[in-house]
Amino acid sequence: MKKILLVLIIVLVTISCDDSQKSNNENEVSGKLEVFVVNYPLYYFTEIIGGAHVDILFPIPAYVDPALWVPDEELEEIQKVDLILSNGAGYAKWMEKVSLPVSKIINTTGEISNTYIEQKQTKTHSHGSEGEHVHDDFEYTTWLDFNIAIVQAASVKKALSELRPGLKEEFEENFRVLKKELMGFNEKMIQLGKKLNGRTLFASHPVYQYMARAYDLDIISMHWEPDELLTEKDWLSFKQALENQPSDIMLWEKEPGNEIRLILNELGLKTVVFNPAGNTSENIDFSILMEQNMLALENYITSKPD
Repeated sequence: MKKILLVLIIVLVTISCDDSQKSNNENEVSGKLEVFVVNYPLYYFTEIIGGAHVDILFPIPAYVDPALWVPDEELEEIQKVDLILSNGAGYAKWMEKVSLPVSKIINTTGEISNTYIEQKQTKTHSHGSEGEHVHDDFEYTTWLDFNIAIVQAASVKKALSELRPGLKEEFEENFRVLKKELMGFNEKMIQLGKKLNGRTLFASHPVYQYMARAYDLDIISMHWEPDELLTEKDWLSFKQALENQPSDIMLWEKEPGNEIRLILNELGLKTVVFNPAGNTSENIDFSILMEQNMLALENYITSKPD
């Protein structure tokens, strides 16, 4: 009788352990991952790859540059997420000054940090409400080189797969779809670079360095804001630069004010908006923004044949 009871106890314990293990595995697969991202490109990559298995925390207002944003009461919520996705290259410097769980942080460009572009301009300037600051580290709009964007997306996929190994195949498939899209953008930019054929492009702000290097573009960057009036000194300096490097195009992150546009027109420069997509834009996703950017550049090339 005692032997029978012992056997029954062992069977019940085994079943209980199996059920517990099964329950844990189900939770591992079904529980959503909470992920904080520092910019919109990483939001987009995480959304595509993670799908319904992620809740993404991106509390940065649409009118703020995520690179310069600093959390306040949001910090406590950020500290509690499962995964923190960093851009690297000096982006979001606040991360170096606050207490964050290091084990949760993934630098999505960490594997290619040797390819970071050092900033050459150290002029103190302001971005509206963000106040004065100095660019004195690395250029950080890495994703405008779509080869680097693919690396960043792969880092997202790897991080999600390590936290949810049961969903690895699904993440892999979603990544393949995203990679195909980014490779298409890369090829389009290669063709646009060839069509520009070494023409000098001015840019309102130094955000296009990775794009310039990847697609062989000659870009001269200013430090202008689209909604801030320029001084006479600013215009004289620009005219001098234009004499030294003639051009008929200026890239902008968003549409400049009418006064700036009129003066640029008088100087023979066409305004072309190429939005880096660091933040969201009127509910238009990353893919559509990039298509619009390239179409604007294509239209300029078509209107200005060699």
